[in-house]
Amino acid sequence: MTYRSTSTLRTLLYALVPALTLSACGADAPEFDQSPDAIAPAPVVETTLGEVPAGLRVDRLRNATVQLPMLPGIRVMLRDGSFRQDKPLILVTLDEGSWLTEDFDSDGQYEAGVLVRVTQGAATIPVQIPHLVLFGLGGRTLAQEAVLQLPPNTRISQIRRAGVFIEIDVVEEMPGDRRCCPTGRKTLRFRLNNGEFEPA
Repeated sequence: MTYRSTSTLRTLLYALVPALTLSACGADAPEFDQSPDAIAPAPVVETTLGEVPAGLRVDRLRNATVQLPMLPGIRVMLRDGSFRQDKPLILVTLDEGSWLTEDFDSDGQYEAGVLVRVTQGAATIPVQIPHLVLFGLGGRTLAQEAVLQLPPNTRISQIRRAGVFIEIDVVEEMPGDRRCCPTGRKTLRFRLNNGEFEPA
């Protein structure tokens, strides 16, 4: 009878046990995907909207047609950023310093948010009413999608998108303020719903 050393027997057992186990199960040795993506999947990259369409740039907005709630039935056709009617005095101007292109309604398309000011009344004491107007593109045609009328003589310092909301930083007249110098600062927040601005 031949005896083998303990270390030799241990080596044989380590080699035979995995093979016997797999053959008893009737299975082949599993293959594992060792690629970096399988071990740690790459993060999903958010899709971007790409370049702002030329139709929403300020040179096109300066000649847009605007419908405003305070001027019912009137389609105001801006020319070089303004519209004027003398009797009664109506002056509509596009504020080129307060416009923003964003996907305001989360539909995957850009809109342009533009500040339009309407001045009415006597030339000596005019009242100025600002409006935030949203334009989109229907094909290549510029179309008004929503409008928000703000309190008279309100000054807008910034318009921005904040998640699903539209935020407007304003300076409003407070009791005792002179018309030239409003002091009330606050942020207005709205959400678009079916073409309407809803306070949030």
